Formats: sequence, C-alpha cells, structure tokens
Amino acid sequence: MGRFSAPAANEPDTIVEAELFAVALAGEISPAAEIEEACWHHPDEPPAFALAPLMREHVLPLVRGWSRG
Repeated sequence: MGRFSAPAANEPDTIVEAELFAVALAGEISPAAEIEEACWHHPDEPPAFALAPLMREHVLPLVRGWSRG
C-alpha cells in the first residue's frame, strides 16, 4: 500500500518508517515477539484508546479508502 513515516508514539524525536501491505487473513491472528496485543478496530469508529501517529495519520485513512472501494 506504500511506504510511510510518522513520529514515534513513545520515543521523543524519533521517526517510525513502515511499509504497509494489504493481506487476506485465513484463521486467527496471534501476537508474538514484540507485539503484546492485537485487537480489531473498525476504521470508521472512534478508537477506544490512543493511536500512534502512523496509525492515525496513514493506516486508518488508507483502510477507510480501501474498504469503500
């Protein structure tokens, strides 16, 4: 879907860079390694928790546009 950058959520003066890919999932997801938790969030609903800048500024807008087709 593209390469994006945004300020890190928990590290001052740090930029996070990410390459985002769309995938189809088969089965359950399971967090591992440095990922402590995974949850589903509908992109059109307000989040129940704070989102990192990369998610808020890039990922959710992409998913909103992609899901609307």
